[in-house]
Amino acid sequence: MTVIETTELEQRLLAEAADCGWRFSLEQLRESRRVGPDGLLVAQELLEAGDGDSLSRIPAAAEMALVDECWRAGGAWLLEELVKDRRRALKALIDVWTEANEPAGEVVAGPARLVRVAFSHVLSVSGDPVVDEETGFTIECVGLDICHDRLFEAPPGWVPPIGTNPGLRVSYDPAEGFGFWADERLDCAWFVSDWMVDDGYELKSVDRSVFEGVIQRHGHRLEKDDWLESVAFCLLPVQGTSSQEAGGESFFHGSMRFKPGEGFTKTIDDVLRPESQ
Repeated sequence: MTVIETTELEQRLLAEAADCGWRFSLEQLRESRRVGPDGLLVAQELLEAGDGDSLSRIPAAAEMALVDECWRAGGAWLLEELVKDRRRALKALIDVWTEANEPAGEVVAGPARLVRVAFSHVLSVSGDPVVDEETGFTIECVGLDICHDRLFEAPPGWVPPIGTNPGLRVSYDPAEGFGFWADERLDCAWFVSDWMVDDGYELKSVDRSVFEGVIQRHGHRLEKDDWLESVAFCLLPVQGTSSQEAGGESFFHGSMRFKPGEGFTKTIDDVLRPESQ
């Protein structure tokens, strides 16, 4: 029989949620993250319906997703706010998402464009910055842009709506590399549209080979993370509508692993997912 251990972050969430009056089991939490509703969409729908104060009347699955999303966005303070002033907490949750997903680069004027949306995920170095002799970079973090195969008409100033980025969690383990974990909400293909390394001044785009080299040399210095947060988005103009390839990169369907030097490999067994370990 396989023993499923609780991660440190899961322990904190369950304990701090319990302190605020929400008692969930580890199994309920993981099931919610796999197949439950999007907590941000729950918050948005409640606010739009003028129902921000009626948390007790929403389905249990939606309530759990909302509590989970609030904790990940603001920790215990936002859960406490959800108890004291639900409407203000919901607005704060939406504001956190909006501020964290600022557009990368300038807004281009002109007519609406057909675009795909890519979300950035950043992984930090543990401890002091790494000086990489091969590139000359002083590295504090690395990043990946994950693009989903959904097409949008984007007029100037357009911002992806909440819910645009569901169903694919990104993890990192120094021994295993990067994991891309698709859940049942992911109804489209995806690919890595940009590889980024901190050069001491900013995250800059690099060739995949440069990114892989940095991870191979210094991957043990990067922090293990079961859930890399999305920190920004960018819009990628669509040259064609093929779901097989974009910008020379192939789309993937479902869960994958990526290990520098070995490339992408298919992952089928959900037991290996970080949230299931």
